[in-house]
Amino acid sequence: METLKGIVYSMVALTNHAKRPFLSRHRMVNADELATLLTKVQSVIQSMEDTAQAIVPIDTEVSDKMLHDTRHEIVTVHKDMVRLKKEAHDYADGILSRLQLAITKLQQNVIRMEKNIAEGRKLIHEKQLSQMKGDTHET
Repeated sequence: METLKGIVYSMVALTNHAKRPFLSRHRMVNADELATLLTKVQSVIQSMEDTAQAIVPIDTEVSDKMLHDTRHEIVTVHKDMVRLKKEAHDYADGILSRLQLAITKLQQNVIRMEKNIAEGRKLIHEKQLSQMKGDTHET
């Protein structure tokens, strides 16, 4: 790009310093010098086009590889997400199972406690009855 700018600068300088006929807006430029500069412009433009054409297939290959890699990463992330979701469900199911077991044990303990309380009341009631019977014989 700098080469092209230099050539254009030379062309401008060539036309600015060219002789001008009296009372004319036209300039007289050396045709050989101008042809040489134009040939240089053509060769620089051609080399720039060749470079651009060489870069485009590389970019296409790179972008295809990047697209393939991105799709592969998406699939991998999706698989990881599904696996993590399953693990989270399994973990939650395990906790709920342990909680259900704990509640069942607590219910069994509450039933035993209710039986113990009922037995305790029955014993107290029987003891009170036996004491009342014993008190009636003493008087």
